[in-house]
Amino acid sequence: MQTDAIAPDSARLDYLLTQAKNRGARAAVLPEYAVGAFFKEIEKTPVAAVKEAGAQRYENLRKLAAQYKMTIIAPLVRVINAKPLKSLYRFGPDRVWRYDQRLLIGYPHWNEADFFANVGRDLSPPIFIYQGFRVALLFGFELHFDLFWHKLIEARADIAIVSSVCAFESFARWQTLCKSRAFTGGCYLLRANRIGSYEDKPRPWRFYGNSLYCNPFGEIENSLDDREGILVASCDRAALKEARRAFGFGKIAVASGLSA
Repeated sequence: MQTDAIAPDSARLDYLLTQAKNRGARAAVLPEYAVGAFFKEIEKTPVAAVKEAGAQRYENLRKLAAQYKMTIIAPLVRVINAKPLKSLYRFGPDRVWRYDQRLLIGYPHWNEADFFANVGRDLSPPIFIYQGFRVALLFGFELHFDLFWHKLIEARADIAIVSSVCAFESFARWQTLCKSRAFTGGCYLLRANRIGSYEDKPRPWRFYGNSLYCNPFGEIENSLDDREGILVASCDRAALKEARRAFGFGKIAVASGLSA
């Protein structure tokens, strides 16, 4: 799902989940900072307020997953011992699972690495089985790193789900990156990217959307523009086998020790 920031008590998320389920979706993916405020707003907010908001969003998403009998994948900010952490949650109808981001952006204008207390040296992306497919979860920034992607190849992921929030003049770079990763990984890649804006000086930040779905041949099968929308995608096991047979990047990498 491609959205702007959604308030915890908003009926908008209910509406989008209803639309997705009516179109046959069994799982829903939300972009980074779609459920709540953007990072630049969070870092100005008292930690107690961040904790309260995170708990409220967690409970709301847990109830929605049970209500719609869907899997909902959503990034949230949680607070433990007065320290904020950035996590990607998988809400199922009857259980919740969490992954804490390993690699965080750390630029002067956008410094999550110094703000969040995330720790962890294991660069293996989390893998779970869904409808018979091996699914990997990661944040957008983590997609840039070869070692992280090699671990995903080694784990033979069929689908990589990327939750992101991209701005400025990065549109073309992100399309190229997603297509390349899907092709070399021999997997499908779904990127859910936020829309909307953050008002700042000397210019506002515009989140341009372009959520997309790449197949294992490195082609974009479907994408959205810069408006709110739902992209419904499916996986073809025959296409996965054909791409891996034709190119064999993953097999070669594992056999040569490149993904170790």
